[in-house]
Amino acid sequence: MPVHEYLCASCNRIFQFLVRGSSGTDSPPPCPRCGGTTRLIVSGFSIGAALPGTGRDVDDASLSALSGEDPRAMASALRRMAGEMGEPLEPEMEEALSRLEAGEDPEDIERDLESSMPGSGAPVRDPGLYDPPGS
Repeated sequence: MPVHEYLCASCNRIFQFLVRGSSGTDSPPPCPRCGGTTRLIVSGFSIGAALPGTGRDVDDASLSALSGEDPRAMASALRRMAGEMGEPLEPEMEEALSRLEAGEDPEDIERDLESSMPGSGAPVRDPGLYDPPGS
């Protein structure tokens, strides 16, 4: 079963939820810690896994684009992965990808985005795996 990751803006934590036969139209689950609003994020886990149902494994060439050595290749790989997930990109991610496509340093972009996020720092990853409400 797929796992989706959601970020809670209130407590600045990333949570993983099992997806059981989702139609793709479900609303994001509430934060299991504080009950706040969450939003779907691109999962780092999905980068190193096979692409389910496609018969394609993510190969070394695909992963090398994510090294940050070539910001344009990195943006292209991230857009491709987001497209394969079928999820719309959040405005912050669109901004980051546009800046990568312009050749900006990924570390500078990450610093800028982290400082503009609620909690002003990297989110904390929750160790749990949750079932969405109603499943």
